[in-house]
Formats: sequence, structure tokens, C-alpha cells
Amino acid sequence: MKKSIQVLLSIIILGALLLSACAPQALAPEVAATEAAAPEAAATEAAAEAQPVTLEFWTFSDYASDAGGDMMKTFISEFEAAHPGVTINITGKGGDELNTGIVTSAASGTIPDIYMGTTSQGALFTGINAMANVYDRWMAMPEDYRSQFDPNMISEVTPVDGEMYAMPFTGYATFLYRNLTVLKAAGIDPATPVNTWDEWLAQMKQIKEAGFLGMGSFYNDWWDFTNIYSGAATDDEWGIDFDAKTTKMSPEKYIETIKFLEAAKEYGTENGDQDQATTDLFLSDRLAFIVTGPWMDPTFTAAKENGLDYDYVLIPGATPDNKGGVRGTEFVTISPATANADLAWEFVTYICDEPQLLRWSEALGRFNGNQKAMAQVENSLLKITIDAAASSLLERPPHFTTAYPGNYYQVLQDNLAQITSGVFTPEDGAADLITQLNATIAGN
Repeated sequence: MKKSIQVLLSIIILGALLLSACAPQALAPEVAATEAAAPEAAATEAAAEAQPVTLEFWTFSDYASDAGGDMMKTFISEFEAAHPGVTINITGKGGDELNTGIVTSAASGTIPDIYMGTTSQGALFTGINAMANVYDRWMAMPEDYRSQFDPNMISEVTPVDGEMYAMPFTGYATFLYRNLTVLKAAGIDPATPVNTWDEWLAQMKQIKEAGFLGMGSFYNDWWDFTNIYSGAATDDEWGIDFDAKTTKMSPEKYIETIKFLEAAKEYGTENGDQDQATTDLFLSDRLAFIVTGPWMDPTFTAAKENGLDYDYVLIPGATPDNKGGVRGTEFVTISPATANADLAWEFVTYICDEPQLLRWSEALGRFNGNQKAMAQVENSLLKITIDAAASSLLERPPHFTTAYPGNYYQVLQDNLAQITSGVFTPEDGAADLITQLNATIAGN
């Protein structure tokens, strides 16, 4: 009996234990809180990912309209499709407007998330903290990606080790557009090469005698003037030596350039080379020559429908082996204050990648920093740009080091005006220019 009771008790205890094991267990407070929070965290993260993001993107006017704009908007659409909820708001601005906009937005803390510019403004923009140092982001990119790019253009945006401020996007250089209708009407065979200023002047004289105009004025803007000065000067005779605090301009080459331009005045128009009035003369078959860059080619190509016949060659120089022109690099970068730096950088690297810049080069014939893309393109506009860059001068060398004094080029323009108006002879003007430029640098 006792044994039976013990067996019965054992059965009861075992049953109780089994029931206890099968019953729901209370969670420890910490575990319960964690597991309860997990769905909430996931929901919060999902909600954050679903939040729409708008990236402001400023670029050059010709990259926001016409053929360049169409291509850029294609890139944007592709990126947005791969990133649901992301919108890239593109705004096109003229070069001066873009530069001014970056300066004012830096002061107000409203720099766009992504923007383009020229490396000639690099020292100014880094000086006002308008450009993020993307060196670590760049070094984190795969080697296969980084090896695509022109080392010289990467060096241009990497002034010192550990500092990189942008990705090189496109490059540019200027060359000479020729109205072939005007040349032929003046009895000039377009196949006849023009290698020197003397040969160029001879053609302009012939053009004027036939009732047409040679070219616009290169006195109205320092950038216009540099296109011609570079046909006499070398890289060592342009820009500023910041260590010595002196200009590098050569008074002898300056005088030589002025004398050529004074002779050319007789055969041209007083309108500036870049003025719309000068472009209109070219489009209407009344002007033979315009010095500009590849950004004007879409305008001239469209005018072919109205009968414009044109080509392009290198800008003649003082000697056959020294051509004229201005060159530079257009960069794309991110704001140091953007709240979406990772996303902005991803877009920058996307538009600079080979598939995009290959399409860009094929569609627009524009030189760019992606060597892998460039090697696959055969295009006459691209070729003339590359050839022109080999002998052209940079705008404000060296880039990303020290900003030029704000009135440096105004001194040059004022001096040009004094010479062309007769206040100075070329010789006296050159001497005064060097004195004034050095004083401007010293006072900076």
C-alpha cells in the first residue's frame, strides 16, 4: 500500500512537472523589452528608408539643357530608379553665376549637396570651406574604379597627400572655329594651314578686303586675351608665383601679343569674341573666326540646318610650334555640410564611371577624366579638344593652393583698355602691368 501511494505520488509529481514544462514561460524583463523593441526598431528603420530624399545639384547651363542636359537627366533618372525615394533636383547656371552662387551659399550655409565647377576656382572654394575632402571616400573605392581615371586630372584635384576635393568630370580647351563660307568667298582655300599669327593676319586682311570681318575683339575680357597670349607664352610665363609673391607674366610676350591684336583690330569687329553679337555675325556668314570651346559646337551644329558651313582648327600662335588656347578641368563634388554625404558621393561616382562618361563622350564629343571611356571614342570634336589642351594655358594656376587676389585679372583688363585707348604704348603698358600685378599680389 505504502509502495502504491509512493507510486501514485510520483505519478502526480511527474505530471505536475510535465504540466509546468508545457506552460508558457514569463520572459525576463530585459529579454521582453528587447524583443518587443525589435519590431518597433525595424518599423522605424523601414520608415526612415522610405523617407524621400532630395539632393540639390548645381551644374553648368549646357549640362542642364540641350544635348548635355538630356544626357545628364538620363543619368539622374537611372540613379533615381535604382534609389527609390531619391530625387535629384538639377539646376543649370552660367559659369559666373555658378561661382557666385557657391560663394554666397557657403556664407549662408546652403551649399547644394552636389555641384560642378572648374578647378580654377578650387583655391577659392576650399578657402571658404565649400568643398568636402573626399580623399577617404576615394581611397575606399575599388582599385578597378580608381584606375579608370587620368592620373594628371586626379592630381589636379589632390593638392597634397590626404586631401582630395572633387572628382574630375570633363576637361575643356579652346580652339578656332572657322566659317568656311566666308573663307571661300574671300578666295581662301580652307585646306591651307594657318600656323602663325602672320599667316592669320594675312588671311584676315584678305577677308576684310572681300567685305567680311576677321574676328572679334580679345581686349574685352582677360579670358579672351589669354587665348591669344598663350600662343606666345609658356606655362612658366603665366599665373602667380605665390612663394615669390610675383606675377609670372612675361612683359615681352605681353607686348608681342598686344602688337598682334592691334594689327588684327583693323580687320575685325569691336564686339568681344564671346559676345552674342559676334556669334550672330559668325552664324550669318559675316565673320570668319571665333575662338571658343566645345560647348559652342551644339549651337553651330544646329545652325547647319540653316546653311552654316564651319570647321575647327588649333589657334595659331606666334610660332608654328606654340598654339593658343585656354584649358581647364570641370569637377563634380559634394558639400561638406550635406546631410546625405554617402548618397551624394554615390551619385558623383556614378556619373563619373565608364558607362556614363562613354555615353557622354559619344554623344557630346567632350573630353573627360575617364581614360577607359575616352579610349573607346573616335570623335573629331574630342580630338581637337585633346590637341588644343596640349598647348593651352590653365586659367589660374596652380589650383587648390592659394586663391588669386579678387582684382588680379581686373588689373590686366584695365591695362588692356589703357593700351587699346592710347593711354599707354604696348611697352609702357607692359611695364605698368607687371608693377600693378606685383603690388596686387603683395597686398593680398
